Amino acid sequence: EKADVLVHNYRPGVPERLGIGFDELHRSFPRLVWVSVNGYGPNGPSARRPATHPVAGASMGGAGYQAGDAVTRECANLGDIRENARQLMRANESNPDPNTSAIVASAALIALLARERFGVGQSVFVDMLTANAHANADAFLSYAGMAGRPAVDVEHLGTGPAHRLYACRAGWVFLAVTSEAERSRFVAAAGLTAWPIASATVDVLTKLFATRDAADWEALLTAAGVGCVSADEMTPGPFALRHPQMLDNDFAPATDHLRFGRIRRWGPIVHVNGAADHYGPGSLAGDHTDALLAELGHDPSAVASLRAAGIVTSEPTDRWAFAT
Repeated sequence: EKADVLVHNYRPGVPERLGIGFDELHRSFPRLVWVSVNGYGPNGPSARRPATHPVAGASMGGAGYQAGDAVTRECANLGDIRENARQLMRANESNPDPNTSAIVASAALIALLARERFGVGQSVFVDMLTANAHANADAFLSYAGMAGRPAVDVEHLGTGPAHRLYACRAGWVFLAVTSEAERSRFVAAAGLTAWPIASATVDVLTKLFATRDAADWEALLTAAGVGCVSADEMTPGPFALRHPQMLDNDFAPATDHLRFGRIRRWGPIVHVNGAADHYGPGSLAGDHTDALLAELGHDPSAVASLRAAGIVTSEPTDRWAFAT
C-alpha cells in the first residue's frame, strides 16, 4: 500500500501465479511502478529461459569482444583449456549485473517521473541482454565508413602498442597515446629520439617501461600530458578500500555492520549537493523482517510465532554462527 516501486526478477507467468502480476496490482494500486527484470525480455522463445550474470554477458557478445582470440583459440591440453576458461570468465565478469542494475535504476526513476507528471504507475520491462547492449552501444551500431572496434591482442594487454598495459620495474602501467601530439610528448618525456617503428614498438616500449617503477612513469608522463596510470594488479575491492583517491572522495565510507562490525562499504558514485553524512551497511537477508511485519500490524508475539513456525526468518548476525 505504501510502496512506490516493485522490482522483481521472476520469469513471465510467475508474478501472476503469486498474485503480484502488474494487472492485478495496478487495479488496487494504480500509482505503483512495477519493474520486471529478466534475461531476455517478456516475449519470444527465450522469455522463459533462466539467466544469470555470465549468461547475459556472453550471449550479447561482450565476452567475445573482451576475450579476443580466447574465443576461437585451439587448446592442445588441459592447461590450455583452463587458461582459456579463465580468460573468458575474466572478460565477462565485470559487466552483466552492474550494467543491468544501472538500467533498472534509471528505468524506475523515469517511470516515477512519468507518474509525477501524469499521475499513473506503469509496468517497466528490463532485460539483461539489452542492458548490456546499452552499455556497449558502439558494438551495436553499423554504418558506412564506421571503424570497427579494435581487437584485443593475444596477451590480453591492450589493443595496440599505444593503448596497452606494460610491466614496469615495480608494478604495471596502462599507456594511452591517442594523437600525434601526445606521441611527440611521450617521445620527449621518455628520452627517445623517435616513436619506435611499428614492428618493434611493443618490444621497445616493454624494455623502456621496465627501467622505472610504475609510480615514476605515471608521474613523469602525466606531467608531460600523456595518458599513463598505475595499474598495479589491485582488484576493485582493495582499490576502493585503500587507494587515496577513493578515500579522499569518500567513495568507501566507514560504517557499522550487524555481523562484521566496523567496515568500509561502497560509497556513492554520484554526489548531489554534497555527500550524505552517513551511509548505513548493506542489509542481511531478512534484515528488516520484524520491522516490516510490525508495520503491517503484527505484534511481537505474532512475529515470534511466525519465526517459530519457519514462515519468516533472517540471517544470523553472529559471523561465527553463520560460518558454521
